[in-house]
Amino acid sequence: KLIAMAAKTSSVVMKEQVMNKILSVIDEGRKVSHSKLSEDIEAVVTGQLKKFKTKLPPTLDTELVDICYPPIIQSGGNYSLKPSALSTDDPLHFGIILCSLGVRYKSYCSNIARTFLIDPSKVI
Repeated sequence: KLIAMAAKTSSVVMKEQVMNKILSVIDEGRKVSHSKLSEDIEAVVTGQLKKFKTKLPPTLDTELVDICYPPIIQSGGNYSLKPSALSTDDPLHFGIILCSLGVRYKSYCSNIARTFLIDPSKVI
């Protein structure tokens, strides 16, 4: 049950924060570094989860949620699939974007990773 709560929290953060943040950066054409996006995501997990309370399990105590590792944001063709990878100060590139984050709830960890394809070419 605790792992499921960690997994649900990871999923909500990925959908409501990471995806929406990346989409707004792309829509507005802003230059934001991978490390800045990572910091923003970590801040949500470690202190701003209450704004997603209606989407999280009702019995989840947001005070007991923590980050497993700094969120990893990568784009621009330089990717490391190692769990020890770090987000760089390079700006977000609007092509292939890899995002990974881990949430800990009461010492139980969940990891989620997603690949976002921005304006991919059609292959037949």
